[in-house]
Amino acid sequence: MMDFSKIVMSKCDRVQGNPFIDLKLMDHWKITLVNKLTRKQVTFIYSQGYDFKGEKPKVDKVIDQVTELWLYSQIGHDEIIENIMVDDHNRAEKIYKEICRIGEGYRRITQGCMEQ
Repeated sequence: MMDFSKIVMSKCDRVQGNPFIDLKLMDHWKITLVNKLTRKQVTFIYSQGYDFKGEKPKVDKVIDQVTELWLYSQIGHDEIIENIMVDDHNRAEKIYKEICRIGEGYRRITQGCMEQ
């Protein structure tokens, strides 16, 4: 079981858009998650439904979604590229690389978070 109490959201700034998502009816945030003990961090653009009306994302929701991205990044290149719903192969490759980058950042910041 993971103990995410060591992970904090050190930065959460609203941004105009997410280069990986076409939907305009979303709130976009540049977020930095940091492990308080190791000081390792990962920064990425996080998007949430517009029904949050400017509400800052909650750290537990962000961690849940980053956990899902990390799990998704483990299934392999070809499957991910096939499942990305865009027509442009180059864009799909960029999305794939971003998924892997965030997944690797998640792995780094969660090292040492296993409950004893």
